[in-house]
Amino acid sequence: MSDYRFQLTEHNGIPCLHVMIDAQPMAETHIPLYAIQAALHRPVQVLLEEALSIDGASHKQWYLWCIAEALKIELPDDIADKGIAP
Repeated sequence: MSDYRFQLTEHNGIPCLHVMIDAQPMAETHIPLYAIQAALHRPVQVLLEEALSIDGASHKQWYLWCIAEALKIELPDDIADKGIAP
């Protein structure tokens, strides 16, 4: 079983997460923080793109609920109709 170590650092002038894996031989990589942030926001971006490109108010309502869920925003169930999945 390998041990993992993480460290915030700068690599080639770019803020990164330095990931080190204790294995034989030792493996390491630098993941740019902007790439991590983009990956975390990707699902919300996809939902927004789909919501904006679809016709129908009921479908848009469904997307808005999905976006709220993805952002971990708790809304009262009775605030609006849940909409219809496309």
